[in-house]
Amino acid sequence: MIAAVCSSRLPMHEILLLQKKFNSAGGKGRLALVDGKMKVSKRVLAAAEKLAVDASRAGVAISDKMEMEFLLWLAQTAHVKNAIEKAGAKNSGKFIAVMVGEGKKEELQEAMKALKAKVSGTIAKTSPDDFEEIEKMALGRISG
Repeated sequence: MIAAVCSSRLPMHEILLLQKKFNSAGGKGRLALVDGKMKVSKRVLAAAEKLAVDASRAGVAISDKMEMEFLLWLAQTAHVKNAIEKAGAKNSGKFIAVMVGEGKKEELQEAMKALKAKVSGTIAKTSPDDFEEIEKMALGRISG
């Protein structure tokens, strides 16, 4: 999992179209776009990715798209609409680009170039709330 806080001069609807195009190009990683206002650490993002990958491998994923499965786990819900509302990117001025799956740093850089995005911040490695957030993430799928 590779992630960066980004901003772009493109409108959000264009960014989302470019994300879809990038993800359908067949690279190893899948680009997920997270709301830049979410307070998440790299540890929480990595946990959401692991849960998404494990669910997909076990055949219990809700979405067949890894980037959406990642958002479902991150948002602690089993409903796509809720995941997008809670965790999906909303503002091109600040969002978190996450390369989910086997994507490499170069793939994230390629995606950011396609989105005309630049790094505009950092993501903390850990936070005091990480374990509670990861626990809620796992339990969120049980309670719906």
